[in-house]
Amino acid sequence: MKSSGEIQPSRTKLSTGVYEWQWQRRTGVMATELNGQPVTAVSANSWAKFHELVNGLPPETRGQIVSPELITVADLPISELNTDKLNNPEFRRKVGRRLAEIAKLPERLSQAELVVGTPEWLDNGTIYNSLVAVAASGVRRVARKHRLTNVEQGVFAAADIVTSSDVTVPDNLCGRAAACL
Repeated sequence: MKSSGEIQPSRTKLSTGVYEWQWQRRTGVMATELNGQPVTAVSANSWAKFHELVNGLPPETRGQIVSPELITVADLPISELNTDKLNNPEFRRKVGRRLAEIAKLPERLSQAELVVGTPEWLDNGTIYNSLVAVAASGVRRVARKHRLTNVEQGVFAAADIVTSSDVTVPDNLCGRAAACL
């Protein structure tokens, strides 16, 4: 995997009792392939940085551009997310404006499909941590996360079933991507 990102100084260590994993969080743009198709991962710790990185991609970028983190709420640490915050009308409008900005990107990146994480609100009050795909053809929901972290439980609903999709997101691009699919 090629990377133009920077390594953040913090390390994360997980122990499952069977495996012990340790990694450094990379931010930036990382390019790889999945089933022979180009995939560009964009990892950012803020909306401004995400916007900068995506707008820095060349117009001829093809394939998927993936940012599975909850990028539309990137300026708010997930530990500070709660249903009151997510249901705040101004917060929802902010997420909507960010999705509208993402929806304009295919005008410049016409050969690419962006796959990003965002809250998804249902009329019945349910909130999912969802992946959406944005391409020149429009915006569509790809998947709702069904395996929630401890922090996400009580904030987001777990999807009852795995949402079928014609979009495959490589789970090595984000530590949480596999739980989204």
